[in-house]
Amino acid sequence: MYGLETGVSPWLLEVPRRKASSRECEGHDLEMLTEWNPDQQELDRFHCNYFLGQMLFLDLLNNMSEDEFNAGLRELYRLSLAAKDSGETPGIEDVRLAFQDQAEIVEKHWSGKLNAPENRPFDEGIYRSNHGLIQWDQHPTYDGQHVTFSGTLLGDAVLSRETIGEARRGSGYQNFDLYPAAMGGFEGRILPDGISWALHFPGDTIATEYRLEADTFTIKFPFPTALGNPSDYVVHVWGFQDEDKTPVIGEQGDRLGYARIRVE
Repeated sequence: MYGLETGVSPWLLEVPRRKASSRECEGHDLEMLTEWNPDQQELDRFHCNYFLGQMLFLDLLNNMSEDEFNAGLRELYRLSLAAKDSGETPGIEDVRLAFQDQAEIVEKHWSGKLNAPENRPFDEGIYRSNHGLIQWDQHPTYDGQHVTFSGTLLGDAVLSRETIGEARRGSGYQNFDLYPAAMGGFEGRILPDGISWALHFPGDTIATEYRLEADTFTIKFPFPTALGNPSDYVVHVWGFQDEDKTPVIGEQGDRLGYARIRVE
């Protein structure tokens, strides 16, 4: 608010959310951050103080008048000083008291997992066409050795021109690609058993489990790259929106949906 009043570009105020902090903060919510209680030496976790705090107070500001918001901040400041005078550390209880009429928003940021991998605005500024035709029954997860995921096609959507069974016979088409979340660079295809693909990185992406039953697919494939941040990679599902379309992957292919990998 101060920045806007003094002529600072609104874009600058978006930087922590759009850039480093959002990628580096692995805390799902303020409750998780409180359990960690990171200090400045733990840079990755310490960024969460700024990122998650900004998310909370911007949400409050967007749902309150400026006068109400300012009054809440003044009360929060008073409560914080009182807590410190008593030798206590100010915390979420002070926020709850200062913004009593906004309990739903406060609790959403406290334990609502707004920064969970499937909820983060991780790819803002990166164009990805997405038809939203995938219901993720299991978001992509990484257990240190394999990436596993499953989903169901919605509406009339179908996967790529060949079925998975036909792809097993060596056509070369694939329904799933792997990309870094922070860029558009291609990293690898997820291929059925029996089909090889030479990659410099991440290497072998031949699926060890590759099934399509009715409209539901299940995929499991080895991924040797060590992941510590669920924003590192995104799985894309290729196909077309209805049975009348027969796109060529890479030319007229439709991206039915995508999801980032969660690290377990």
